[in-house]
Parts: sequence; structure tokens; C-alpha cells
Amino acid sequence: MRSILSGAMMLLATLPSFAQIEWLSTEYDFGTFPEAGGPRSGEVRFINRGKQPTMINNVRLTCGCTSEAHTEGEIAPGDTARVRFTYNPIGRPGRFEKSIKVYTGVDNDLTTVKMKGTVIGTPQTLSTEYPFEVGPLRLSGKSVDFGKVRYGSSRHQFIVVYNQSSSPIHPVWKADEGLDVNISTPDIPPGELATISIYFNSREQSEMGPVAYTVAISPDVSMPDQVFAIPIRGEIQPDTEHLTDEQIANGPRAEVQPRKVDLGIVNLSRTKHSETFPIDFVIANEGKSTLNIMRIFGKDVPVRVRRFPSSIRPGKTGKAETTINLRKIPAGPFNFKIEVMTDDPIHPVTVLSVCGEIE
Repeated sequence: MRSILSGAMMLLATLPSFAQIEWLSTEYDFGTFPEAGGPRSGEVRFINRGKQPTMINNVRLTCGCTSEAHTEGEIAPGDTARVRFTYNPIGRPGRFEKSIKVYTGVDNDLTTVKMKGTVIGTPQTLSTEYPFEVGPLRLSGKSVDFGKVRYGSSRHQFIVVYNQSSSPIHPVWKADEGLDVNISTPDIPPGELATISIYFNSREQSEMGPVAYTVAISPDVSMPDQVFAIPIRGEIQPDTEHLTDEQIANGPRAEVQPRKVDLGIVNLSRTKHSETFPIDFVIANEGKSTLNIMRIFGKDVPVRVRRFPSSIRPGKTGKAETTINLRKIPAGPFNFKIEVMTDDPIHPVTVLSVCGEIE
């Protein structure tokens, strides 16, 4: 077959390029169909209106979700050729748009065929891809963590949502100040997807360290009582990226003393600290310039900061006084961190480990 096609192409190459293709359509709409129904097929056709034979040289797909078959060999003048394609919806709920590139004739002319449709997902797929739901709206995630964010920079995160109902919905939300929230499609048709973008700008924050927000989303303006709360987290760190080597070498250096505190076995029913336990430690500046302390915090356990020095001169130390609520920690061994955020250009966060066991 390859030798026949090769010979046909050589013959066509010796003829003048009089092929004139008339595509009857270069778009195909599958409409809305259920994922459970399995793959769907469609086709587009063209007629050779020229005076010489032509042929389909190649068909290229843009994704692995589609397969194709097309008319092989020469297409005589007046004959019709077909490009047939099959879309596999399994695991792909929502609207889709795909392209197929068709190359024809001696000059290898390119025609792009577009296909589209909307897949109504099965309960099994939706529970896997969009496991969190509020009424007719399903979400791909239930929280957003921006991680460590250098002060002055911004971050984008996205949550994909799916309308599992038979009617259009218009999601609404309320976001804490400090976040910018938008949606790609204000009105989501049945069975279709939209993307919620959450934008975080560190310059709008008043302090370093952990930040926590909430975006409360409802599936539609008519459903104010159905709300899904999305917690948003992040940690802002000082911007040391533009410091020179000399500034870094002559900068402050933060150390905590001790680096670890072992509380041993704690019986809360017997200790006089019924709710809180004091943790005091020393912050030392081993650098060459003044150390500025921005924040002391705990991520894994509530830490209340009673007192700490705002700045420490080179070679000096300062005392930090904190308390922790041990009743917020499950019984058994524990190991958590108290973090000290400073303008140390090398290690902006210095960690004190606290361990022990609660009976």
C-alpha cells in the first residue's frame, strides 16, 4: 500500500496543480452527550472540483482523546473524500474543542477541521475529577495553598468547577479583602466547566509570615444558603533577591537558642498550666548589622506571642516569650515548630522545635 501511495504521489507531482477542493464543512458539533455512552464519531467531507486527481496525504490529531480514519488513495475529479473522527469522552466531562489538521494534494495544502461538544459526566468520573460539591456545582479542589511568596510578588491559583445540573447556573462568591477572584464563564451551561482564578498580591499584605483567607462560593445567585468555604493559605517572606553580595555578607544573622525544647511527658490534668504552656527562648544576632524581627508564629499549633524584641544589634541577644495551647494538640507524641521571621537575608525564617508527649 505504501508503494502504491508513493507512486501516486510521484505521478501527481509531475502534473500541474489544478486540484480544487471544496469542503462541505470544516466544523463538526457533537452536541451534548453522556460520557456513559462511550466514544462518539463524526465526519467531514470534501469534493474534488479540480481536473486532476488529488489525495489526503496526512491527518494529524491534536490530542490522544481522538482517533481518525480517512479516504485512502487517489480522489478522482468529482469524487468525495471523507475524514472520520472519534472522540473518547471517558474521564473528560465538560465542553471540549479540538482541531484536526488535514494535508492534501501535491502542495500538501493544510485545512484545519474543528470539532466540539459537551460531555455529561458520570457520577464516578465527577466524584474523582470534581469531588467537592455544593448543590449543582462541583469543584476540583477544596483549598488553595500559595506556599512561600516573596514579598512584592504575586501568585495565581485555579479551581475548576462543573455544572452537574440540567440548567445554567451563575456562581457567586464572597472573598476576604486581599484576594482578587474571577471566573472564566459567569453563566455555566449544563454539563460545562468554568475556571475560578484566585489572585494574591503580597504587596497588599500588612505583615510577613502566614496569611489565611476564605472564599465562600454559592452555585447560583438564587441559592444563597448553599455555600462552600474555600480556605486560602500562604506565607510571605522578605524579599532578598535584589541584595548585593556585600549587603548579604554584612547583613544580620538570626539564631534561636535553644534550637529545640523538650517538654517531656505532659499530663494536662495535673499541670498548673490548664490551657497554655510557656515557651521562652533567646534570639541572637550573629551578623554585622541590626536584625529586625518581623513576626513569631506557629503553623501546626496556636502560638500566642507575649513579648519579643523588634530589633537586635550585632552580637546581642533578645528574649522572646510565647505560650502554646497544648489542649489543641491530640494526645500522644508531638513535634511542632515555632518560627521566627526576620530580615536575615540568608535564612529569613529560623525555627525552634518543640517536642514532648501528652498523656
